[in-house]
Amino acid sequence: MNLSTEHGDLKVKAIYGESTSVSTSSGNIQIGHVHGEALVQSETGNIVIDSLSGPLKVFTASGNIDAYVGQDGTAELHSQQGAVSVRVPSTMKAAVHLSGNSVSISSEIVSSYQETERTSADGKTTVTETQPILAFTFQGAQYTWTRLAQGYVDSPAVFSAAVQRTLAKMTDLPSTVCVLQYADDLIISSEMREDCEKASIIVCNVLAQAGFKASKEKLQWVQPKLNWTDEAEMHFAALKKAITTAPCLGLSNFQREFHLHVRETEGVAMGVLLQQHGSTYRPVSYLSKKLDNVAAGMPACLRAVSVAAIVVQMAEKIVLSHPMIVYTSHQACEGENFTRRGGAWGLGVESNKSRQVLANMACDPWLIH
Repeated sequence: MNLSTEHGDLKVKAIYGESTSVSTSSGNIQIGHVHGEALVQSETGNIVIDSLSGPLKVFTASGNIDAYVGQDGTAELHSQQGAVSVRVPSTMKAAVHLSGNSVSISSEIVSSYQETERTSADGKTTVTETQPILAFTFQGAQYTWTRLAQGYVDSPAVFSAAVQRTLAKMTDLPSTVCVLQYADDLIISSEMREDCEKASIIVCNVLAQAGFKASKEKLQWVQPKLNWTDEAEMHFAALKKAITTAPCLGLSNFQREFHLHVRETEGVAMGVLLQQHGSTYRPVSYLSKKLDNVAAGMPACLRAVSVAAIVVQMAEKIVLSHPMIVYTSHQACEGENFTRRGGAWGLGVESNKSRQVLANMACDPWLIH
């Protein structure tokens, strides 16, 4: 079905069909509900879509676009010079692509993250601001996060991107200054101390104006010149070589046994989780954790007990209770190392946890070597 007019407005209560085209040269278009695939075009007029539950493409040269995208909808809204505004439901599963002189997205009470793209007039695509999208209700009241939500898996990436966009606005840095960013860590380097101080002030002011807060305790203000020695260069080269030659981690295969090698060095519990791959063993995960003061002060045999318990708990997140063989430097679950008396005084505050973990290890599917 095709609906078109040269100069007049078009008002359509509802569209039902597999393929519908609505177009006008200079008039406005208002559609109540679109059910099915539709193409809407206008040269200079505004376009309003009250409800959408199917694939929709909207194009206008200078008009504005206002649309509500419902469940399972797919919308492409493009305006060369006008503004684009879209509303989405809280449980939206739609894919929305917007481009216009200005774009905005508003939602009903949203409790889950949705992947949405916004394209500005210059063609650059940015991730939608997460604050309105991560809004939620609690006991009848509506809330939004003033910080990135804890537990949201993409928080580090979103925060890093926000910092990068903020730093990109700096245009008056000295030419000798280099600003390096890794997630929430910033390093400012320069050949001259004065330039470094000036750049540090500029960076702090830009971040403060954008709403970021820097920790005064962690701030290292204009450190002395780095003395790069031959010994430092040697260790740096050795570190790079070790990183590039380390075996790549493989994916877990729950059809095969896991092999966990555990040891303790200088107060750090370490382990490598392996699985057989062909005629050799391939690492699945590297594990490490610093021992607390109580465990670090134990005799070597009891320290091995605590280390085995700690590393096994870390590996369990990957193994998921599948068969695993643990290799330790001591007989962690045999002899006096795991007697009732030895466990009670030897494992300190973690005694109950360690005894329970190692007791489980002594039974199938755990094996101790």
